[in-house]
Amino acid sequence: MLDLLRGFAAIAVVLYHGDRLVPAGYFAVDLFFILSGFVLAHAYRGRLRSREEIVSFLVKRAIRLYPVMFLGALVGLAINGGSLKTLLLIPETNGILYPANLPLWSLLFEAIASVAFGLFHLFGKPMLAAFFLVGLAIFAFGVLKAGTADLGFFSGAFGAGLGRTAFGFSAGIVIYYLCRGRHPISPYLAVWCCLTIVAVTLLQPGSPLVELLVVTVVLPLAIFVLAHLQPASNGLAVWLGNLSYPLYAIHHPIIKLAEDSAVAVVATCIALVLVSAAIYRWYDVPVRQWLEKRWAETA
Repeated sequence: MLDLLRGFAAIAVVLYHGDRLVPAGYFAVDLFFILSGFVLAHAYRGRLRSREEIVSFLVKRAIRLYPVMFLGALVGLAINGGSLKTLLLIPETNGILYPANLPLWSLLFEAIASVAFGLFHLFGKPMLAAFFLVGLAIFAFGVLKAGTADLGFFSGAFGAGLGRTAFGFSAGIVIYYLCRGRHPISPYLAVWCCLTIVAVTLLQPGSPLVELLVVTVVLPLAIFVLAHLQPASNGLAVWLGNLSYPLYAIHHPIIKLAEDSAVAVVATCIALVLVSAAIYRWYDVPVRQWLEKRWAETA
């Protein structure tokens, strides 16, 4: 189910950037942050007990994130031009953080959250609680001030974007620990949660209080419920989950070429999905395997 959500979230972001066909598709970014915290908590529970293990985790996260991010930066630079420092995920300090490929801002914050995840295991639950509460406060202030939850991609909202990431990421970790003793849930409840997630991305933006409620209550609660669902492995869901990261990383410069035509946006989105599946299979996985092998040889 979580793989399916990742795939849905990536497609929702593509259609949001493609002429706003999904009006509030930026909520899918918050879904990504929550899912990221949840998945990392599941994957590394009890495994980061020393500084060496934390360093190894951070290297593995860099290997996981950087190759596709690098490809996304290349695509953006090829289409929009810009500074080569984008290839190193170094943001601009004035205006849009990554003019070549706007969504790279969230990958920068994801990298910061990964470092924080390692520190949680070094300093314990008080740091996680601080990350959660401070992130929530900063993000809430930013939403009420700006009138929208779509924050983080420009320098003037850097702090609010950091708060947005901190809240979502730490909320995912908290949800994981609350769900460790999983109990079966009704499939009907799961369906309602999925429909709720789809519905909020179709909202017409306008009320900052509603948007804040969606990000801080509705999405975490939906993920909490769905995390209790243990369906049989589904090939389509896994396929969509796998391609979600390449799709997110490369889509923006390309989908913007199809703006002003809903048909062109949808057709481009379908093409991007297929290309992203190919990128995952023939670029992302082989490059990561090669880098992990090199790291294992030097560790």
